[in-house]
Amino acid sequence: MVIIIYNRIDRGVALTCFKCVIAMFALWYIYKGAFLILDEEKRYNSKWLVYQQDYGTYDVDTFEIDGTTFYYPVSGDQVGYAPFPSSAKDMTGQIELIDGSVESGFKSIESE
Repeated sequence: MVIIIYNRIDRGVALTCFKCVIAMFALWYIYKGAFLILDEEKRYNSKWLVYQQDYGTYDVDTFEIDGTTFYYPVSGDQVGYAPFPSSAKDMTGQIELIDGSVESGFKSIESE
């Protein structure tokens, strides 16, 4: 449809429309780029270019499966690095450990 319209209008009008669309995209990219930089500037630290930034710490609660304690966040979906093993939510009654150990993995408990 755009090609049909382009072929039926005057070349001068088509060129002007094309320039306007390109200008709008350029302004949009500048706008998005500026706000991305302003948002990231608050958290920027040059040492994180060489060293990894520390993980955040969050309030966690626990649940137990086959004698292994798992951690899950009280709110949100992040638990940080220290509480391990962890899950995004309480998985009690939803999974079981394979061979009774975390090293072997886990599987879903299928409903009967």
